[in-house]
Order: sequence, then C-alpha cells, then structure tokens
Amino acid sequence: MKKLFIKSFLVLIPLLYINICGISLHTLSMTFLFSTLFIISYIDCQTYIIPNYLLAPLFISGLLYQKYICTTISVVDTGLALLFISIVFLPVYLLSSSIGGGDIKLSYTIAVWLSYPDIIGAVLITVSTAILFSLYLIIYLKKNTSTLIPFAPFLSLGAFAAVLFHDHIANILEKWTLL
Repeated sequence: MKKLFIKSFLVLIPLLYINICGISLHTLSMTFLFSTLFIISYIDCQTYIIPNYLLAPLFISGLLYQKYICTTISVVDTGLALLFISIVFLPVYLLSSSIGGGDIKLSYTIAVWLSYPDIIGAVLITVSTAILFSLYLIIYLKKNTSTLIPFAPFLSLGAFAAVLFHDHIANILEKWTLL
C-alpha cells in the first residue's frame, strides 16, 4: 500500500506542476526537484535520516539549473539565499538538537534551487507549517515537546509552495521589506 502511495505521488506531483506551468526545461527541472524532495521526505519520515546520496546530486543539479536553465538567478542571489539559511537554521542546529544535520544540508540545497528572495517565502511557509503541526501534536495528540518530527516534509512543502506561489509571495515580501 505504501509503495502505491509513493508511486501515485511521484506521478501526481509532476503532472500537477506541468498542468499549471506547461512543459519547458524549467518545468522539467522543478518536477525533478519536487519528485526528489518527495522521496527525501518519505525517507525522513521513515528513518529520520536524509541520505547524502540524494542530497549531493540534488545540490549539484541545482547549481547546473541556475547556470544553464534559470539564468536570471545571479551568484549574489544564491549567496544571499545561503546566508539567509545560515542565519535562520544554523544557530538552531548548533544550539539545540531540534534540527538535524540532514535538515541543514537539505535547506542549503533548496536555497541553491530557489535562491533569494524565494527562499524567504519557503522558510516562512516551512517554519509556519512545522509550528502548526507541532501544536497539533501537543494539543490534540497529547505529545510532548521532545517528540521527534521529521523536518524534510516541511522544507519540501515550503519549497513547493514558494515555487507555485512565487508572484504572490514576492508581492507580500515586497510590502514587508525592500527587496
């Protein structure tokens, strides 16, 4: 049953994105990103581990995507995205055990794909949904704060939403900050 569920999502995610955006190299690249993020999320939910053998190729393909397909992203934008991830997640990783090393590597990988300012929207959505889910676990399921929660699904959801709702998020962020 689980394998059927996974295969269904691996087919539905690309079809949904292609239906919304049409077929192009950008769409195929994003489909690759989302499918890989779904696999990583599934593995994280099962094992609480994000495998490097999936992260390394995803990171490298993100760099190639920026250089050859999405040429509007500059090196400065990528640097700002990586700096933003460092400011938001690195202190949490270094000062507590609430986020793992795989989550940090995945967030850097997503930052390479999305770049600045899209990564801000992705992180806001990631953190918001993780907090809401944690509150649900604590209030309704009576879990305690030491309950392990895989973070990759929230990072993936944030990335997916940031790409799908790029224009809306950019408008909101423009009102909040000077981009």
